Amino acid sequence: MYAHPFAMEGNAAMIACYVQDIRRCLKSKCWFAALSLALALPDICGMAEFPDGTVTERYITWYDRHVGQGLCLDGMAERTPYLSGEVVYNLRNTFLHQGSPTINSDKVKAPRNQVDRFILMLGDGTKIHTMAMAVEALDAAVRTLLVDVSFLCRALCDAAESYSRDHREAFHSEYNVLPQSTLFGEKSPLDFFVGRGDPIGDLLEEKLKTGDRDVHIQSNVTEMIVNGLKKPQARVSKEKKQPVEAAASEHKLRCFFGQHFKEKKYTQKKEDIIAAVQASHTKTQLNDKLTRLFPGEDVKVILSRLKPLTRDWPGR
Repeated sequence: MYAHPFAMEGNAAMIACYVQDIRRCLKSKCWFAALSLALALPDICGMAEFPDGTVTERYITWYDRHVGQGLCLDGMAERTPYLSGEVVYNLRNTFLHQGSPTINSDKVKAPRNQVDRFILMLGDGTKIHTMAMAVEALDAAVRTLLVDVSFLCRALCDAAESYSRDHREAFHSEYNVLPQSTLFGEKSPLDFFVGRGDPIGDLLEEKLKTGDRDVHIQSNVTEMIVNGLKKPQARVSKEKKQPVEAAASEHKLRCFFGQHFKEKKYTQKKEDIIAAVQASHTKTQLNDKLTRLFPGEDVKVILSRLKPLTRDWPGR
């Protein structure tokens, strides 16, 4: 399950979703999809920790501090290459911008990491993590660095998760991503907005306050009437028109119900009321269907509250 979008702020929430997708990709052996997302994590976290630095400085410094230090072991020979911030940043650039999962040693400043051959192993990380070799003879040296893609991705995920969890206050970017199930779950479609207002409508209304227009936002569906003008309907084929209108109608109906029917006796029969409205084409039909569900006084209350939706229906 995706983390609830409002459980964390800003890019800290994005990291949770990224990490989840990366781990799913690794499990499905989608190596390059996992790597492309994983290599973005130091960018996000680096921006949070060093907002005033350059992209290169942020990326390399954050990586070296939270990942690289653990990969450069004390017993490692000083001239043996390892996964430093420079190397990973170089990999990020060549892979994401050139489509080549390798590094360009000409752009690596540290001599020990100016490798002659970089090998990315597509594996699950259980056989080998990294392997480095430096062979020197006279004035010549050959350096090789092999890295397992799963190991690198998991190292980046673990570090990013830990950092975002401990430094939530450092993430301030706006986060506007919602899983579809949040809005259209089987049990409570659009209940996500109950008690939260209508973010789209509120924003629209705020932007239009400065003008001379008469703006009216209805319920949680964000319907706007500006100077009596209605939004023109998009042209659709006959085959597609009915399903689109039906979906929009149900969307509107469920939002309307959540706004105007709070009592338990109505919420207990929410689906029955919605089904009755959807199956009726006249006020008389709706009255008959509701009479089978509720006593007369309740039917009057329901019909009265539904007037904004049934105003144009035939019958009385």
